[in-house]
Amino acid sequence: MLEKESLDLQQIINILGQRPFPPKSNFKAYLEYKTHQEQEIETIHEKEKIEEEEEEKEAEEEEEEVHQTEGEKEEKPANNEEKKRERRPADVE
Repeated sequence: MLEKESLDLQQIINILGQRPFPPKSNFKAYLEYKTHQEQEIETIHEKEKIEEEEEEKEAEEEEEEVHQTEGEKEEKPANNEEKKRERRPADVE
């Protein structure tokens, strides 16, 4: 408890255990709502993380494709130069 400046009720329950008497009904409803809300937030964060990983993977794949097509473009002029040399008549001395 000394590591954090403040603790919420769930953290206190995790440390000390359940209260010896039941909470009032409206407070119990609030706690259930809070727990449900935290679970939803965690699910959303997990989905966002998965989407970010997929986007990064797609971006890497696109980058690889760009590098491959650039490599092909660089090779083509060399091939065109070779073809031009083949078409020229041989230089006679």
